[in-house]
This record gives sequence, C-alpha cells and structure tokens, in this order.
Amino acid sequence: MSQNIKLLTGIPRSGTTLCCYLLNSAHDALALHEPISPEVFSARINPVEVVCLQVKGFRDSLLVEGNVISKQMDGGLPSNPVDNSNGEVRKEQVALGQLDAGKVLSEEFTLFVKHNALFSSLLPELQKRFETFCIVRNPLPVLASWQSVDLPVARGTVPMAERFDGKLQSKLSEAEAVMQKQLVILSWFFDRYRGQENLIRYESLVETNGRTLFDTTGVICNSSEPLEPQLKNTGASNDQLRRLSDCLLERPEIYEGFYSPEDVSSQLEAMLS
Repeated sequence: MSQNIKLLTGIPRSGTTLCCYLLNSAHDALALHEPISPEVFSARINPVEVVCLQVKGFRDSLLVEGNVISKQMDGGLPSNPVDNSNGEVRKEQVALGQLDAGKVLSEEFTLFVKHNALFSSLLPELQKRFETFCIVRNPLPVLASWQSVDLPVARGTVPMAERFDGKLQSKLSEAEAVMQKQLVILSWFFDRYRGQENLIRYESLVETNGRTLFDTTGVICNSSEPLEPQLKNTGASNDQLRRLSDCLLERPEIYEGFYSPEDVSSQLEAMLS
C-alpha cells in the first residue's frame, strides 16, 4: 500500500472538494480534484491499474515540475466546485488544467487524489493499493443541491460509476423519474461506504473547522479557518425541501447506519429557518 498517495471519495456535494481545499493548506501535502480523464480508460486494461499509473504519474510530475493536471479554477482549487449563486442552475466553475503546487514539497510529501463516482465504483480494489477516505453528509442538503447543479447527478446519472458497475446501470435504467434515479444513486453511494473505517462526516468536518479531516488522514496542519455549513444556497425552495425530506423519510434504508430520520427532520428545520 502506497504511503505517499491517498485517495478521497464521497457522495457528490458532500464536501469532498472542500476537503481537498483544506488539505492544500497543509505544508507537505497536496490534493487534486478529479484529475483523471475518462478517456484514459480502455476496455483492455484493468481500470484499477490505470488509476495506479495515473496517480503515481501525478506525484512524479509535482516532484519534477512543481505542477500537475487537475480540475482547477484560475490555477488554484476553490472550496466549492460550483458557483455559489442562487440561480436556478449552478454551473461547475472548475475545469482540467495546470495546477501549480504553490509551495515547496519534500520527497516524502503526501498526495491526495479525489474522485467521487470513479473511486467509489472501484473502492474494494483501490483500498488494497491505497489508504482511502470516504466523505458522507446528511442526505437532505445533498439531494437538495443535486436539484440545482449542472452536474450529471442532476439528471439522474453518474457516468463513471455506471461504466464500472453494471448493477447500478441496470437499476438506473429501470427507474423512470429523475428523482427515482437520484434516490438510486444516493443509496448506491451510501452502500459503498458501509463498514468503512476511514469515514468522515461533513458535519464533523465543519464543527471542528477541518480538524477531523487532518486527524483522520494523519496530515499535520497548524492553520485552520472557520467553516460554515452551506445550507442556504442549494437552490431549492421551501416546498421543494419539504418534498425531498418526505422522500427521504419514506426511504430511511437509503442512509441507515449513517443518519437517522430524526437527522433528516432536524436538517429540514435548519434549512427552512
């Protein structure tokens, strides 16, 4: 298992990019946001082997050249990959490009690479090669955010997960409405993380101003900044929030073991206030 490369994954809109942003504040660590292009995968090559080659290449590039390919914005990585406007559709504000390390990295620096759907679909095999951390969040703000972002989950699809998980692809093809597909996707992500040891909850991340992340990953970081939970910019109306909450309260098995129906109800009250 590689000691200098660690992987991050999690439910889309659960704070995984925020984790990358925070890890980049550490002195001898760097986190990349979805740097692996779908085009590098071939039917003839095991996808896990492709991931291994890619992430090792990223680390070598940083050591030799001081920069690397990653999704970024203006050469850096924001804490939120989509814009924070209150418009009907919030677009992704990051794209693949050169990311400068912005600091001197030692030969022993730790590289974190984040992919949500890709790494979640390959999780059992990837964990044999790399230490992997999974991010989860109360399902209500996650589902609410999915309604307004210009991302595949808003349309009820997760292409990279479906590519490597035929059962998920089949379940999504059987679901008719977008909301039904989104619930299938949400359930799939939670199922992937059941029994995981390296689990980080968004709520704990915010409450501790990132300390939970640093303690769990073993990264040393002396700086911290106050974090506020992002609840008000999901783009969902109060009526829509109530409908989403009702959907989740009718299907507690989706998030069982991570959150309770009471957690969903409490979250609704916080988002309505």
